[in-house]
Amino acid sequence: MTWLIALLGLVATGLGGWLAVDPASSPASHFPPLNEHLIHDSAAVFLAFGLGLLLAARVPDYRFPILALAALWNGLHTVSHIVDVNSAATRAQGVTAIVELAALTVALAVLAWRSAPDRSARRA
Repeated sequence: MTWLIALLGLVATGLGGWLAVDPASSPASHFPPLNEHLIHDSAAVFLAFGLGLLLAARVPDYRFPILALAALWNGLHTVSHIVDVNSAATRAQGVTAIVELAALTVALAVLAWRSAPDRSARRA
């Protein structure tokens, strides 16, 4: 599980860096018109979650809250793409984004669930 959390953290951090440095070439540019400020805001979110996931890979006690928040944010991000699917440059790009985001949301939610503190230990 540690390597998968670290990989997700690296991908999110890399995507955040890409969005920050070259917003016009990013996947976010598939939803015209190009709004560099909004893409930079997204970069900040991806960098924050990416760094959080990298921390969670190293500190097991942080895994559940960071993964749960990442899953929640990504799920809401998926909903926004469902709502805006017809705003994508092409329908195929819009649908592809939804499928990718939904799969990532499920992966994050499963990782969060698997890292949840043992409920029986809290009752004792």
